[in-house]
Amino acid sequence: MRKLAEKIAVFAGFTAAILVFSACMEPPNLSKFFDDEKVTEKIERDRVTLIDKTGESLRRGNKTISGLNPNRYYVVLVEAEESDTEAIPEELGTFYVGKDGRLKNKLIDMDRAQSSMIVNLNNQYIYTVWVSKPLTGSLKRYDISNLSALDNTPPPAPVSHTANNNGAVTVPSPADQNFIDVGSLITADINYTILRVPVSDEDGFKNTSLLLQHPSNTGRFIQLSRAYTITDYVLIGYNDDDEPDLRLLRVTLQGELKEDGLTFDVEYNLPGLNLPVVTASALSHNQGSGSITFTVTNASDFHTPFRWSVDGKEDTSQTSGTYTMTFNDINMDYKIEGVYRITVIAQHKNDNAWYSATVEITVSR
Repeated sequence: MRKLAEKIAVFAGFTAAILVFSACMEPPNLSKFFDDEKVTEKIERDRVTLIDKTGESLRRGNKTISGLNPNRYYVVLVEAEESDTEAIPEELGTFYVGKDGRLKNKLIDMDRAQSSMIVNLNNQYIYTVWVSKPLTGSLKRYDISNLSALDNTPPPAPVSHTANNNGAVTVPSPADQNFIDVGSLITADINYTILRVPVSDEDGFKNTSLLLQHPSNTGRFIQLSRAYTITDYVLIGYNDDDEPDLRLLRVTLQGELKEDGLTFDVEYNLPGLNLPVVTASALSHNQGSGSITFTVTNASDFHTPFRWSVDGKEDTSQTSGTYTMTFNDINMDYKIEGVYRITVIAQHKNDNAWYSATVEITVSR
């Protein structure tokens, strides 16, 4: 008992000493702490520098920008301070946010910001972010064979539709082709490029494409795909200040889905370890009869079968190292102009892993 009492007395004295010592100390000044130049510099260095052009109050973090709308599309300008002599040129310039939140070099790789965040950023760089704005209001739709039909006398009668505040509109499946006139909803003196992004899950594997624009309409007319239930059409152009102008129209198609046909201009992918190497019998082909053959030149390195996808849809009829596209087998009414991709995947004999190669193809008339 005595020993216990002695321990309690020692502990009480130690506690009293701490209290007296604490009373002599000046309480910490948090404002002074955060105003310290070194502290401020450390905090800033651990977050990206953000110029928010979206109006959405994006939040900057450590190598991230969060708060993105998962149903919108984003363009990002990456710059470095003039004093940053270690900046890597390939990491600077204009980029597009992909589905995984990473910045993409090619417009065709842009997708909805489904992760709600931009990732893998460099805290030393300056990021300016723009968001797509919905196209809203009255627009005209034409069910015609091609744009030249608008030059007929009299021209075909349009059907009026209204895009709601989210830029969404529903139209029926056409007998021929759907062309939408959005001229009243866009900036007249901007030349827009149009990205087509299929959205609906029930349509299976989906293929994003860049739609070709006739020089005279500068994005005024959009040729709608008939292969997907819900499709986003992202219009992107640049104003006089060289800032991106993004517009978004989401189209829901009611009725029977139909295929979109293809012709090809080929852009080869860069060769890489264990990748299939694809060549083509011709570098271009106009819509019409005839064929073009794609060949895997290193086919002996892979197991069979080879899996080929055209316009995002697998063709199980051809499983060898060559793939022949015969144009007179495709219904000509189902053509749509734009940039697409043809993909082959195969299992490599070295490691039994699956590898793929993709070539870009351009539909033209």
